[in-house]
Amino acid sequence: MLEFKENDWIQDVRAAISNHTATSALIEQYHDFQSVLITRKLQLRSEFYNVSHYSDSPIHCDGCDIPRNQKKVKAILNYQNGLLIRKFVGNEEVQYTDTPWFPSNDQKFDVTAIVTAFGYNRLFALRQFMYRYQGPIVLVIYATSTQEVHLVRYISTHFIPKRVTILFYLVSRYLKSSTVFPINRLRNLAIRNIRTTHFLILDMDLRLSLNTYKEVMSLPQFLYQSNRSAVILPVFFYIGKQILAHCSSTESCSYLSNWIQPENKLELIECINRKICISNKNNIRTHMYVMPEWFTTSKESHVSRVRCFITNFMEP
Repeated sequence: MLEFKENDWIQDVRAAISNHTATSALIEQYHDFQSVLITRKLQLRSEFYNVSHYSDSPIHCDGCDIPRNQKKVKAILNYQNGLLIRKFVGNEEVQYTDTPWFPSNDQKFDVTAIVTAFGYNRLFALRQFMYRYQGPIVLVIYATSTQEVHLVRYISTHFIPKRVTILFYLVSRYLKSSTVFPINRLRNLAIRNIRTTHFLILDMDLRLSLNTYKEVMSLPQFLYQSNRSAVILPVFFYIGKQILAHCSSTESCSYLSNWIQPENKLELIECINRKICISNKNNIRTHMYVMPEWFTTSKESHVSRVRCFITNFMEP
């Protein structure tokens, strides 16, 4: 049983305290429970951030804090036609160009994860994402002009390895369209900025297993050299009430998800059997591509053929 959010018992005790009907023993029990709850929240938060992968530096891990005076990036606040795009390779800002790029015929196979995010409030999860996907990453963040200062502060205070390219797609808050999230435009922007042979469309809220990059790089040569093949990374979901009933914010739900996340197929099957995980969203037919035999294939198999799609519309 997940115990993370205030339950009905706590609410009843609070009501009793407010009405002066709670006994001293009940009040003491309530305070003890609150103490345990706070300790558990802090533990989950610590487990979420206490991950380390060192790509470029033996001193700073990917996404770790760095001294404020080590890298200093300033907000520009100059938006021509209401739009500003800024590009960073690691912590270094480079000139943004819109020139199409294509890999050479002899370029070594590699896969870039492309990710989009709305606003700066997902940056807390970037360290986890870089830890879980240890290959090239292109992240495009859509934000309004009022959020630029928060974005540059993050770049200035966290170590970003050179394998990670971050683009700020900044729009003036005075534009009527500033609240519209142009997902396809952002993904296309990310694709134009990859420097590898292939890319993988992901989501900032997606919880990757630790072996994702290794498995992707283990795809057979005939597959990644084909121009008529596409690979789907199977996505599973938590049953909403199993998570949302025990957390109250994007951050706390991420901490909880990190704690219970399956890291391999056996743990995933157990999660499904316990009715915590599910292979597709209820009453939505856009993720129904996992064949039953996928669950029983050998762990030595890096890819399985999709025999058929049962619907004519799928989401990435």
